[in-house]
Amino acid sequence: MVAQACFEELRDAYDEAFERLRREVRIMNSSNPEGTPLAFDDSARKVAQAERAYRQSRDDLADFIIDRQPRVAAAASNC
Repeated sequence: MVAQACFEELRDAYDEAFERLRREVRIMNSSNPEGTPLAFDDSARKVAQAERAYRQSRDDLADFIIDRQPRVAAAASNC
């Protein structure tokens, strides 16, 4: 049951990070193209931060899943 709780926590973090990234990209894409470069730079910075958080949460979730996979294939290989 602990593993299930950990999975759910990691999955929630992944979903939240994805939604944040999607929101920041949408904000950046909807910004006024004639706006100040400073505003665009701020939006781009927020997208980059959200992307880093998303990738980290994705990697954490993937590592958790991979660590719980059976090692049958690796054990059967003599390479």
